[in-house]
Amino acid sequence: MHAKWSFPALGVALLSLAILAAPTPRAALAAGMPGVGDKPPAFEKTDLDGKPLSLKQYLGKVVLVDFWATWCGPCRAELPNVIKVYEEYHAQGFEILGISLDQDKGALTKYIAAQKMTWRQYFDGKGWENEISTQWGITGIPAAFLIDAEGVIRYANLRGEAPLAAAVKDLLAKVPADEMSKSVAEATELVAAKEYKKAAGLLRAAAASTSPSAARAKELLGELDKSVGEPRLAEAKKLAEEKKYAEAMEALRALAADLEGCPSAAAAKAEMVRLAGLPEVKELQAKEKAGERAGEMLARAKEREAQKAVAGAYGLDETLAKEFGDTQAGKDAAARLAEMAKDPALMAGVEAERAKAECEGWLRQAENFAKNKMSDKARELLKKVMEKYPDTEYAKRAKEKLSALK
Repeated sequence: MHAKWSFPALGVALLSLAILAAPTPRAALAAGMPGVGDKPPAFEKTDLDGKPLSLKQYLGKVVLVDFWATWCGPCRAELPNVIKVYEEYHAQGFEILGISLDQDKGALTKYIAAQKMTWRQYFDGKGWENEISTQWGITGIPAAFLIDAEGVIRYANLRGEAPLAAAVKDLLAKVPADEMSKSVAEATELVAAKEYKKAAGLLRAAAASTSPSAARAKELLGELDKSVGEPRLAEAKKLAEEKKYAEAMEALRALAADLEGCPSAAAAKAEMVRLAGLPEVKELQAKEKAGERAGEMLARAKEREAQKAVAGAYGLDETLAKEFGDTQAGKDAAARLAEMAKDPALMAGVEAERAKAECEGWLRQAENFAKNKMSDKARELLKKVMEKYPDTEYAKRAKEKLSALK
């Protein structure tokens, strides 16, 4: 945990350690922080996108208020667990509110985009003096508070995917029945808008609850499966019969994701397993993987080219054209090689970089041989440098090392 220390605070921290040693209903939180069973301090702020932000907006939902920062190692380590739970339960009414203690807005927005953190964030650029964290008495991060639909803290500082998921599931099950009826109504609108994945998530949550709306939710799930899932499954199977395997697999993956928990989704997964065993599909998947690897290699080649590392870029393009010539990336690499070959100065630079890398490698290896009293092997490498690259600085260095060998 990253902590905010001062000499007076050190005494408080030591006292907190003593408190941690004994059972406490406040989930071992630092003095001054809200604890389990409390209603947290209210606030009226503006979020990172400039929209009004308050805890009142989350009443009726389960929300995780997460104090964190991009520079906090433990925060980053916990993030994959938080993302997984959010993706699983967001459609059922689970929300997250991030309170960032960052000072660099650009770095924060870049990190959020890279990690696909789609929930709302509060940022004021004040670091440890962040207004909400100060109001809540936060002295170290990560610090996270799971709040129920009534606005009361029920869990604090859970770590790991399983504990957080269990707590979220527990609180979602206790959301008042009228909230579940709202979810069913919202799901109906989502189905009309063809946003099937969100609709199915809301309906699954309502169907699993003890709400009077559960029966209606189950009925709607069945209708969704019959009207949307079954026709999509039939269309995917038709594509497979026509040996349009790539399209069939993509359709099946989409169906399994959109209508998770429905019979058609389970059937789609089973069909994917069946198709994956066909020789034609195995070959197709191998080609897809090769295409992905080639695309990644081409991206690295372009990156090295941008860094003026022409030999490295040229080498990657050569490998691409040779080993992945039937992929689009391989074809692009071949075209890049042909274009480079038209530039004598560039090719001279490539050869110079290659010579440098080869000579430096041989010289280092010869030095290691010499240190380990393997003089014959060292001489062999040094002579190799002198023969292949005569009248160069490398040959001169090799000659000096050769003279120094005993």
